[in-house]
Amino acid sequence: MTTINTMQSRLRSMRSILVFVLVAPAMGQIPVSLTIDGLSAVPEDSDADYIATALFDNGQSFEVTLQSNWSVDPDTSASVDQFGRLTTGMVFKDQLIVLSASFTSGDVTVDDALDVTIIDVPTDDGVDPWPFWGRTTTRIARTSTMGPRTPRIDWSLLISDFPSEVILEASPVMDAHGRIFVGTADGMTGVDTSTQEILWMETDGDIPRGAAIWDGRVVWGDVPPFAKLYCHGAELGEELWTFQSPIGFHNEVPVIDPNGVVYNPDAFGTMYARLMEDGSEVWTEQVGGLVIDAPSLDWPLLLTSAGGPGGRRLKGLDPFTHEEIWSFPTEREIYGTPVIYDGHVYVGSQDRYLYSIDAETGEEEWRFWCEQLNRGTVAVGHDGTIYTATAGNEGILFAVSPEGKEIWRFNAMGNIFNAPIVGGDGTIYFCSQWPPFFGWVQAVRTDGTELWTMPMKQQVTASPMLAPDGTLYVSSRDNKLYAFRDPVGDLDFDGDIDLTYFAQFNDCLTGPRLWGEAAKTTPGCELLDFDRDWDVDLTDMGLFQQAFTVP
Repeated sequence: MTTINTMQSRLRSMRSILVFVLVAPAMGQIPVSLTIDGLSAVPEDSDADYIATALFDNGQSFEVTLQSNWSVDPDTSASVDQFGRLTTGMVFKDQLIVLSASFTSGDVTVDDALDVTIIDVPTDDGVDPWPFWGRTTTRIARTSTMGPRTPRIDWSLLISDFPSEVILEASPVMDAHGRIFVGTADGMTGVDTSTQEILWMETDGDIPRGAAIWDGRVVWGDVPPFAKLYCHGAELGEELWTFQSPIGFHNEVPVIDPNGVVYNPDAFGTMYARLMEDGSEVWTEQVGGLVIDAPSLDWPLLLTSAGGPGGRRLKGLDPFTHEEIWSFPTEREIYGTPVIYDGHVYVGSQDRYLYSIDAETGEEEWRFWCEQLNRGTVAVGHDGTIYTATAGNEGILFAVSPEGKEIWRFNAMGNIFNAPIVGGDGTIYFCSQWPPFFGWVQAVRTDGTELWTMPMKQQVTASPMLAPDGTLYVSSRDNKLYAFRDPVGDLDFDGDIDLTYFAQFNDCLTGPRLWGEAAKTTPGCELLDFDRDWDVDLTDMGLFQQAFTVP
């Protein structure tokens, strides 16, 4: 995304119009100011008119909280509800949304700016609900979807023919058609979640971590000796292009920028920027020594870790010039991917600290002592709480305030080697394990108490993924993909589906939707989505009535 602060400095000469360009779904809370040049207050007994224009580069939907009394101009594909929230449908390339407001001296005082805030918009309201490990390029690992409140496995599927069990760190990703792509011990598997069948399997290689999705394409890197970057079609799995790395990739999950450039470092610290369209070179740059973790991107800040004589370092790069912006050292290795949120970078280190770093300057803001080895497993909750986990003598999930103070800790069943994720109601989901055989999927409430724990047949290492229909997906060492979901239609989990829920069904009802369009399901309505199309429509109402039981 174009840096808003930079844009504001260029726009201060404008009197009453602010143009902000969105080239990717909004990530985190991004303050946007409507700057009024030379006007610090509305004159007494007079009116002042202001206009804001949103110009979209790619189709998406979004929600904006309007801090003042704004209205939407006629013929604009958006509306403002009674709470002051601006909501759009799918807005296509080069389409304008125009907002206007008129204030009197009794309504507002303008102190250089009127605030418009774009709030966090989960990608599951857009096209691909979970296109990256951590859901967004910033790896924030949260969504508005309500996850399962009970430890119930809805279905499972063998996703690999590999003859032996291998520890998998490949978290699933999902596209707009409900197709899941998950790395296996010998490649990549595409799964149709509506039919619960395998779509395709690519067995040329070895995938320890995971993939990324962009415009109907799936891209992933491979470890030595194969040492390739693969790009396949999402629907059929056909190879579109490959790039041969001299060294090979380690556990890095690619990240893709709004312009369709994929970034992935190899195992020895060379960053490759390639076009998703055809794999052609954009740039190649040596950024440091051994790289173990995945890059993060908060456009235009690209983060990666690199080794060197001074120990492990987190580096901020400019994706355009591939020059170093800043470098931040830690005492020991960084095994986890940094998370970027609200101008801060959160990353854990083997030196047992969680660090908060200023995203603009690379300066340390605070450090939090985690007591055990911290593999960089970080997620950020809807209220800004940072969740980080440890591995060592025990696994601990910490809830840390934005100021770096411990809120609570939860003792997990085993070590936590990958990032937790956060559901729409704030529930934290994660996988823990105790080698060589034991694994658990766990859910923790926002107050740090256990919601549920599910023992698994084998180790579970990768981060889970939460789909828009409320299904939690987990990959396991037994080469299976597990789908956790509460009983559909049973909103209070009493074993019955009855008229008690009919009024709530009407509240959740949406119109029909075609695949590829924005999902409309209101958070909390996931269990009324019987046909798993991410909407609650008349088809679901019919299925709901058929499912009625006698109380």
